[in-house]
Amino acid sequence: MNTMKAVVFDEPYKVSYGDVERPSNPQPGEAIVRVMACGLCGSDLHPYRGSEAGLRTGTVCGHEFAGIVEEVGSGVKLTPGERVAASFTTACGRCWFCTHALSSRCDSAQLFGWVDEAGQGIHGGQAQFVRVPHADGTLMRLPDDVTFEEGVLLGDIMATGYFCAKNALSLLADSGIPPEQLSVAVVGCGPVGLCAVASARALGFGQIFAVDRVQSRVDAAVKLGALGQGLESANDGRGMDAVLEVVGAYEALKLSFALVRAGGVVSSVGVHAHDKGFP
Repeated sequence: MNTMKAVVFDEPYKVSYGDVERPSNPQPGEAIVRVMACGLCGSDLHPYRGSEAGLRTGTVCGHEFAGIVEEVGSGVKLTPGERVAASFTTACGRCWFCTHALSSRCDSAQLFGWVDEAGQGIHGGQAQFVRVPHADGTLMRLPDDVTFEEGVLLGDIMATGYFCAKNALSLLADSGIPPEQLSVAVVGCGPVGLCAVASARALGFGQIFAVDRVQSRVDAAVKLGALGQGLESANDGRGMDAVLEVVGAYEALKLSFALVRAGGVVSSVGVHAHDKGFP
């Protein structure tokens, strides 16, 4: 058996790094990718902390990765040696959702790094190699001037932050308020939150406020153009036009509703792995 190094889930609060079987012999439509860079998502912490059950012991973790195509199965247009980044879920590229700009809802979508207790699912990208079903719909070629580290942002982190900001702006379009007069608070300034800040700035929001309990994260958001203070007195105290919630915690969503004005928008992309319901 050919082996590779990988990070695997053992049980809540325990992962390990060691040898696992290396994927090989790609089937029709599949590719094997040599991973050159990978990331750790906040949602990876849910099974680790035991707040999300059902992940099988021995599953290779992670759904954020970029690398080089190593092998391809029949019918795949990508070729060995091409530099690629992966979406966090697979996408067939042919179903109704894939052909209507909703590839994350693909009829046959599978999340990388999730194999259930019955053995159904696919291993993730925190490994030297990963098997990619529906390779042509799941992998994106990287331009030569985009690094693998930057490519990791494309499949989940940057895409999620941008969608969060764009969703809020789209829902406020009927207000008739120019983007430069709109205010937005970003609740949670981790990697996705910072991408939401950068996206809100690129989309033209006038005032962007950073909200996080960790001061270093607020400081990072300020460097990207956000304001680290003054939220309470903004807009004469009526609240934010939009709030972007990117934490995935009940308290964060509750705070978002407290910050938004009447008729405003809460755009929530945090993965809520809790049973507390809706605020």
